[in-house]
Amino acid sequence: MMNRERQIKILVIVALVVSIVGISLGFAAFSNLLKISSSATVNPNDSSFGVLFSSSNTTQINNPINGIGTNGATSEFALINGTTISGLKAYFSQPGQTVTYTFYAHNVGEYVAYLRNISFGAGKSCAAISSGTNNLLVNAACEGISVSVNVGSVQAFDDISISNHSLGIGKYEEVVVTISYSSDGTIADEEFSISFDDILLEYSTADTAVELITFSIDGTTYNALKNMTFQEWINSGYNTAGYTTATKFYVSGSSQSLSLSTTISSNGTYTLTSSGGSSSGGGGSFVPSISIKPGPDIVV
Repeated sequence: MMNRERQIKILVIVALVVSIVGISLGFAAFSNLLKISSSATVNPNDSSFGVLFSSSNTTQINNPINGIGTNGATSEFALINGTTISGLKAYFSQPGQTVTYTFYAHNVGEYVAYLRNISFGAGKSCAAISSGTNNLLVNAACEGISVSVNVGSVQAFDDISISNHSLGIGKYEEVVVTISYSSDGTIADEEFSISFDDILLEYSTADTAVELITFSIDGTTYNALKNMTFQEWINSGYNTAGYTTATKFYVSGSSQSLSLSTTISSNGTYTLTSSGGSSSGGGGSFVPSISIKPGPDIVV
């Protein structure tokens, strides 16, 4: 390595999204009226299902979460806002450093919540901060930066499906996000930043294994359940962009908008602009989600 008097810094950003798809999809377990007797029916209210982030494991509270660094790594406070935690940032200067954020998932609903999937989206991207940086060194150093998530006894470094993991009514479980710079990682010759895609924790009212697919809209990658329609996706926690039923979707290169009853294709490529050039906006309300979103990037 070349002699340098200044430290090289790495900024790492992690976004974690916990999606409560049980509000719209988990209640498929209750899609038919549950007949209690010949004269009584039960029609579940999806608003009575919910999981929130909390800074405490005894009371629902949203205090800032301090990231704990090792070997000289530093961090910034992450902020909880009910279903969202944002601002997870790690500052690294050398291999062998970590930053850990610890908080809690709290079942505030009236149903047992089952953790069914953890998905990491499109992964990470690295970018040099200085124009004089050697991209080959940046890419090599980037390989040594990773993020992991622990939810209770479950640990994930990549997409996984989970069964038999329940969160009782009113109960809390620990969520730990660890950003690591591997001890055998390489060092770049200048500062660079790393951003991680959203990480989804999917809770549902049904402990049923599901298959996730990915697809893209105007270059942004999203998750969906296999065989999910655009209508179902819009009303789910996977719709992290906030698209509404007024949004028009097109297959890339097509001028014909898709029906909302169209099934989303695995690895499908879609756009909001027809081949004729018109564009439809997103925005609006969507199924509540719990999200952990980092601030700027992770800097090394």
